[in-house]
Amino acid sequence: MAQLKHYSLSEQRFKIESLFKEIDAVEDIETLRSIAKEIATSREAQKTAVCQAIQEIRCEIETQF
Repeated sequence: MAQLKHYSLSEQRFKIESLFKEIDAVEDIETLRSIAKEIATSREAQKTAVCQAIQEIRCEIETQF
């Protein structure tokens, strides 16, 4: 199974605050749209990765029994 990097809560907060600052600094609507699309794409990719990881774990558990 692939190794996943784990972030602490403080690291997550820092990354979120950094992203919020970047969004707040945007004056161009096209840039803001681009950032929003990147966020949406990233979120969906993360959801897919989590589902795949869960599926792999279930398969591993099932093969053990």
